[in-house]
Amino acid sequence: IRELGELYNLHPLILKSILNTKLQPGLEEYGQYVFITLSLVRFNQEEDQINSDQLSIIVGNNYILTFHEKPIDLFKPIRKRLQVSDSKLRRSGVGYLTYSILDCVLNSYMQTVEEIGNRIEDLELQLMKNSTPSAITKSINYKREVHFLRKCISPVCDHVLNIDFLNIRILPKSDMLFFNDLRRHFTQVKEALDAYNDILSNCLSIYQSNINLRTYNALRIALIMFVVLIIVQIIR
Repeated sequence: IRELGELYNLHPLILKSILNTKLQPGLEEYGQYVFITLSLVRFNQEEDQINSDQLSIIVGNNYILTFHEKPIDLFKPIRKRLQVSDSKLRRSGVGYLTYSILDCVLNSYMQTVEEIGNRIEDLELQLMKNSTPSAITKSINYKREVHFLRKCISPVCDHVLNIDFLNIRILPKSDMLFFNDLRRHFTQVKEALDAYNDILSNCLSIYQSNINLRTYNALRIALIMFVVLIIVQIIR
């Protein structure tokens, strides 16, 4: 990373940020290039939780550098297309390649949101039938994961896909349509997460309502038994 920094004249703060894998997603301008930080996510089915890695992207006038924590298959389609000499990726500039990278990130978000969404919907049906403590624990865990995804996606919509800024810095007008479409899809994923967050809030409300109902029924039975005992004592 230090050698790349020297080769491309990168600011020392950029190199430090690349090594800091706990950065929030965002975009920063450094003269002749922009620095983009994103979170790559995937749903771990075995652990029933979301795993994340940091992706750092440096977009210059005629080059793109990407850094990720571990080898990933996410960008395989891009690498294959780059190997074709007359492909659009080879013929287009850094703007279209940046779009293609962000589109792969979007696909990973969509897949992750779909997987956790299916589990949330199944959990909602389960809680409607029987509110068990294990189910409510899952609800709390999923709510935490949804909150994490929202923290990953919201900055992408608000900062990374700042269309006016990108248009000035790195995007020709011909690529603006792609980025506008990308922003729209990221917004849709964000709205889907908001909907799942509402479902989880409803699940917690259902559980609390069931607990209150059980408590009420138990108190009512106890009151009836108490009244019966009093009547028996009086009769005696």
